[in-house]
Amino acid sequence: MPEDFKRVRHWVSMQDYIGFCLTGNAVVDYSVACRTMAVDLRNRCWNRDILSHADILPDICSELKASGSLVGRVTPVAAKLSGIPAGTPVFTGGLDYVCGALASGTVEAGHVLCAIGTSEQILMVVDEPITQPQYIGSNLTCVNYVVDDKYYVAGQVISAGCVLEWFCKQIAQESYGAITEEAQTAPLGSAGVFMLPHFRGKYAPGADPLSKGAFFGLTTAHSRACLSRAVLEGLCFESVGIMEEMERITGQLIKSVHVVGGATKSPFWMQMKADILGKTVICQDIPEVVTLGAAMLAGLGAGVYKDSADMVQQIDRKEVVYEPDMENHRQYRRIYEGVYKQLYLCVKDLNHTIELYKQ
Repeated sequence: MPEDFKRVRHWVSMQDYIGFCLTGNAVVDYSVACRTMAVDLRNRCWNRDILSHADILPDICSELKASGSLVGRVTPVAAKLSGIPAGTPVFTGGLDYVCGALASGTVEAGHVLCAIGTSEQILMVVDEPITQPQYIGSNLTCVNYVVDDKYYVAGQVISAGCVLEWFCKQIAQESYGAITEEAQTAPLGSAGVFMLPHFRGKYAPGADPLSKGAFFGLTTAHSRACLSRAVLEGLCFESVGIMEEMERITGQLIKSVHVVGGATKSPFWMQMKADILGKTVICQDIPEVVTLGAAMLAGLGAGVYKDSADMVQQIDRKEVVYEPDMENHRQYRRIYEGVYKQLYLCVKDLNHTIELYKQ
């Protein structure tokens, strides 16, 4: 062990460091702590074997508590420095997008949150952790959730909003609104054009950082509208593979899909997502959704809410619900099975070879 490390009193993340500065107590919630990969998910404690392997003493680790638990109260010194009144209670929060999932009402097993921004974070709440070694290859994360002793499985489409932004600026040279409007004039399936959104690699199922984005099926008969629609369809198709892998390894069917982020401003895109998934899509316009989720956890700890169900019920959320058009879903399913699922494997080896020729 390095000499300097012997002087460490607390091994903390940013969240528990702030709590420590405010209260003098080093406490971290399960959802943040488990991202160190040194937590026993089932028993909700530090895994001493893992800590020992890394030469980390258990005594320097923050105390583990559930989200919404009391960390302590603001000290007079911290009050003077921060302006927060002394004695103010401080509660544990949670990992950022997990707090966002809570604020969206994603609390029951089988509920999924899709947070669409630069990437699309996909999170599914489950009752039991998925830790079997045979599922490591899926590259899905399974860790502690923020309420009700539940867990979540997570994956992502690495390139989501950033692909659309790239297409708008570099290819179409049009605004996002113009492109999504134009996409509506193209037929379902984009007249045979497909877009593989691996512009920053592939995350799940099965990580491949060398995978690359591509358009397939282009001819001179295709219009820009076909490419615009293919971008949106490709992003939706990519999320299908992740969600189906989640269902496979958890044995849990997805009940509904909650969506937050800028994509919710496009009814066309969200209806397409419902049609491709074949599932109800619930869109929510929640400003500062992560901050709201953290505040809800503090409210739970302070006794403002009785439990997670009461907490979700009391939050006023503007929702727009999109039900899938099952005829469109059947057409999309044929396209997905017949073409889209084959695209990655068809170019996988070639993309790896391309790396050898990059300057």
